[in-house]
Order: sequence, then structure tokens, then C-alpha cells
Amino acid sequence: MMKSEQELKKGLYFVHGYYMSSDNKLAVRELYRDQMILLKDSIDDIYNIDAYDINLREIRQPGIWNQISQGEFVLFDGEHFQTAETDPTAVMYTELSRQLINLISYENYENKRKDFLENISGVYSYHVRVGHGNCSMIVFCCNGNYNIWMVDCSVYDFTENHNYRSNLNFCMEDIHYKFGVKKISKLLITHLHYDHINGIEHLIKEGWIDKDTEVWMNTQYPWKQATYIRILIQLQALGVRFVDPVIGNSTEHIHILYPAASFNKKNKAPRNNINNASVLYQICLDGKSMLFTGDMETEGWENVSTCKPYLCNSTYYCISHHGSITGHFRNNCIPAKRTITTLADCADSTDLQVLMGRDGAYKGIFSRETISDFRNIIKTEDVDHYIEIQWSSGKFYGR
Repeated sequence: MMKSEQELKKGLYFVHGYYMSSDNKLAVRELYRDQMILLKDSIDDIYNIDAYDINLREIRQPGIWNQISQGEFVLFDGEHFQTAETDPTAVMYTELSRQLINLISYENYENKRKDFLENISGVYSYHVRVGHGNCSMIVFCCNGNYNIWMVDCSVYDFTENHNYRSNLNFCMEDIHYKFGVKKISKLLITHLHYDHINGIEHLIKEGWIDKDTEVWMNTQYPWKQATYIRILIQLQALGVRFVDPVIGNSTEHIHILYPAASFNKKNKAPRNNINNASVLYQICLDGKSMLFTGDMETEGWENVSTCKPYLCNSTYYCISHHGSITGHFRNNCIPAKRTITTLADCADSTDLQVLMGRDGAYKGIFSRETISDFRNIIKTEDVDHYIEIQWSSGKFYGR
């Protein structure tokens, strides 16, 4: 379980994020965040990590989320938090992040955007139970050959210190037995939060991704977490092909609804919140589609202008931010120029809604209001290993 402010010791911590602890509509509309998640991790071991769920009211620093951004380091002196810009460890990771941003370049995707996969059939998606985190795969046949595309990959739940990689192994073994494929040709990352990327090292060790894998990930975002830097170094050494996940690089089968340009040190995400840098991937295969939303929150949704008709016409919808209320509220529909209230107004026509995460992982997850607004939610936490959805029929089952 995550530790509380009473267990916090003096030292350096990484700010994973801020969130609000209740379903209070007024608080959400005012974008108030009263909880902070801190991490203490190591570049030597991706799963050597401690997490702290801090009540900002208890430590009497309620406005700190306006002062210290996610992705930065803070020092705790036993009573208060302060910036850690001059701390030697913070400086080291900041410099490592800067060097990697300058070193990694994207593949020129101009000539591939119009590529069209022919004779697609047998589309399935798999959503692995990984506790608090996201891990999904789409398997389909193209010209007689099966392909695996993966969207996010977490296997370790830092909120309960539990490793779920056996569930991913079980799912991959079943896919291999059923379709005869184990290589992941495309790895699509929504954003760089630990609970969306920490399984990538496992993919590398198992040989499921290699130098021929396309990795759609925003490597330009100034994210300084030690374990993310470790993963990025490994991907770079592997020689994968990086693709910038922006609208302009959309293909016939990967529609990117957001963002229009990569977020970086100068082009900051709304509210400078990495959740609002989440890439909206709509995977379109054989006449059906699934929308992956990452951890997009209200401020990010307010900047999405390409959702019509894609979002409304999606067959399947992956609920944003693990069912948090901050990923559910939306005030305006830009293309239709109408006032709306929640993402259920946008995705109410979807056949199934997939909720990935663990109820109670932290306060506000799952939100009761989010769950009540949808008709056909299936949850990864309700199965032992994974959920399989057959896209053509909409049938699903858990294993």
C-alpha cells in the first residue's frame, strides 16, 4: 500500500502527480488538487520503488501543486516541501533527461502515413489485469500474418507493491498458442507515467520487442523520473524506431485525435500536467475501432478538437484515468459547439467501455459517478489474468 504523510521521511522525492480525493463537482470544476503522489525510485532497479499518497491539507501546503510541477523533484525537511533544483541527484537526472531528449530522434514517417493494411480479419483486443496500471494488446490478421500492437505496458502496481508480470506472460502465451505470434510490431505509449510504462523492460527481456518495433512515444517530454530514464536508455540501446505520436502522423488504422504537436519544455501540456499530454489513439481495424485515452483529464479534454466524429463513432472506449472523476468531466464540445458535462456524452454510443485499474488504488478511483454514467463497463480487476474482446461480435470473456 502507498504510504501516508505520517510515514514520509526527510529527503528527495519525485512528484508523480496531483489529484483530487473526492467526487465533488465544484472542486473538479475549479481544478483543485488536494492530494500528491510522491515516488522514491532507483535507476538500478525499476521495481525498487516506494510511493507516498500525501494529503496536502494535512501538511498545510494546499497550494503546492501550483508551485511545483509534476515531473520535478522536491525536498521534504520534515514539515514542508521545497523545490530541489540544486540538489545533486535532481541535477543529475535533469541532465540525463536533457541529453536523452537531444539524442533521440524520430523516424521520418511522412512516407508511411498513407500505408494501408489489406485483408484484415480476426481482430481481438486483450486487456491485462495489472492492478493500478494499463496494459492492452490488439491482435489481428493481415494478409495471412498475425500482428500484435500494444498500447501502454505496466506490470507493477506501485500502490500495492505487487508484480503482475505473470498475467502478461499468461496472456502472451495464450496469444502465441492461438495465433502463432509473439513479436510486438508497434508499441503505442499514451504518456510517461510509471503505471503506463514500467512493463517495457520486461518486454525487452522477453524479446517481445526488438529493433524492428515501432515505439510511438513522446520522448521530448521533460520527464526526469529515474526509472523512465532507465527504460528510455534501454529502448535507445535496442535500436527501436521512434515515432512522434501526433495528429500529423496518423495512419489509416491509427487515428491520433490529440495532440497536434509534441509537448516539451516550451510547449507545455494544459496545466503543465503530464496526464493532459496523453495521446488519444483510436485503433481502426476491419470496420471497428477502440479509443485509448490514457490519463487525459478535464483540462486536456477541453483542448481536443478532432474528436468528432471519431470518438462518437468508436466501437469500444477505454475509460480515462482509471475511472477517476478528473478524467471524466468535460465542459465543452469544440467541434459541435455545444455544452456537455462528461465523457459519457461523447462515448455513450460505444458498445463496451473498458476500465483498467484497481478500485481504491488511491482516493477517487474508481469514481462512483464515472461508473454510473456508462452502460456496459468491463473491468480488468474482475478477472484473474486478462479480458479478451472479439471485435467483430463484441463478445468478451475473462481468463
